[in-house]
Amino acid sequence: MQHPNEFLPSRLHKLSMLILEALESIIESRRHADKELQTILRSNDFEFVEREFVVEVLFDMLRNFRLLQAAAQTKEYNLDLFAAWLALRNYTTGSVKNLHDLKKRITMLSAVRAMRYSYPDWLDAIGAAELGERRWEREMSAQDEPAQAVIRTNLLKTSREQLLKTLKNNRFEAKPYSRNDCGIILPTSAGIFRTDEFQLGHFEMQDASSQMVSPLTNVKPGMRVIDACAGAGGKTLHLAQLMKNKGRIIALDTSEKKLEDLKKRAIRAGVSIIETRTITSTKIIKRLKDKADVVLIDAPCSGLGVLRRNPETKYQVDPEWLDSLRKTQAEILASYSRMTAPKGTLVYTVCSILPSEGENQVRKFIEEHPNFTIEKEQRFSPADDLYDGFYVGVMRRCDEEVDSNKKIDQNEIGSED
Repeated sequence: MQHPNEFLPSRLHKLSMLILEALESIIESRRHADKELQTILRSNDFEFVEREFVVEVLFDMLRNFRLLQAAAQTKEYNLDLFAAWLALRNYTTGSVKNLHDLKKRITMLSAVRAMRYSYPDWLDAIGAAELGERRWEREMSAQDEPAQAVIRTNLLKTSREQLLKTLKNNRFEAKPYSRNDCGIILPTSAGIFRTDEFQLGHFEMQDASSQMVSPLTNVKPGMRVIDACAGAGGKTLHLAQLMKNKGRIIALDTSEKKLEDLKKRAIRAGVSIIETRTITSTKIIKRLKDKADVVLIDAPCSGLGVLRRNPETKYQVDPEWLDSLRKTQAEILASYSRMTAPKGTLVYTVCSILPSEGENQVRKFIEEHPNFTIEKEQRFSPADDLYDGFYVGVMRRCDEEVDSNKKIDQNEIGSED
């Protein structure tokens, strides 16, 4: 990243004000950081070094927002806040006179863990209670680092070896992810979406830990699969790849817009086995009862495993919302599990590091549904695995088949009107 002093004072002032405006929009208007960033980048004619500076500083200030605000002793999104960031990163500039005092305040404030990592006190207390003091701090520290860019090779169209070769020929510093056969690690995603390979559907952006979820479903070509909380379809597309584009995947979600995005991504990826259905009532769940060989529930969660990518989450959640979310997770798991066929597989996953959203939900579900058993559980930890935090619980429905006609008929899942 460019040193602040390498910009002309007028240009540094302009860039810092843009960053502060974006920060205010994200925190006060609860905007998603990536969307706000894209708005800035589209609205301004940046040179490459300026673009890089804005991206890195905005996310760094988000990660440390509480500490910076306390050090600057302001509730405003002004240059005092930017000066606190300069002090935090030990930058010196003639335009800021009180850097020494700011550094002293940062050192003093950082003695408190919640302040050091810029977490609300209530969230720090919950994390420590659920994970233990030492483990919680390790996870906080790991998520205080910038996220790496990771892509998943679309093996339906190319090989990882060929994609790596092409990327390196185009001067991308790419290396294979060691734990699977399709992941590729990049130091930055800058420019990757402008490549021919992306337009041709040779890869998708997907974190390394997220890439480990779909294989745990043990899907096979020809299976009937339901991705019950598909969203824009990152895991749906990976399931299709693992099924070699043979069989049937029904992608469900409450957001029609996200499913429209999935359709576009599927076309680009050359995937033809995905059907999308928007959940507008419980009717579609009832119609799919006992139908799927595999049901994947990527449940809505706090996102406390992906703070490297979405640091704004720390300031956009509250205890009441988290309590409500846990109830929603339990309700979704109980309801959507009914789509699992006898002897079928049910997979529950969340991108949270809190056991109350992961392991505890599965144990409660098993207690209340004795016809399911736990086959495997896996936890992906930012501290241990260096990427996003996930929990995955793989369950088997163990009662006998109650309906020999498990075929999913198109009329069963058509329009709910």
